[in-house]
Amino acid sequence: MKITVLGADAERRAGLKTLVRRVARQAKFYEVQNWQETRASHKRNRPEMIVIDWAPTLHALDLQSLLG
Repeated sequence: MKITVLGADAERRAGLKTLVRRVARQAKFYEVQNWQETRASHKRNRPEMIVIDWAPTLHALDLQSLLG
């Protein structure tokens, strides 16, 4: 399973990876810091899951455009 983890803070991304790894032990993770990196990673890797450390600066419309 390919999983993209989006979040500005590296420590929080690591924590999210640890949590997700408990249910998806064989997963391959791609860490990204912003929507631009997410789009590039999404095109290259086609993840099956996107985990987002949601922050007030993120907008749902960006996620919608990524998936649309």
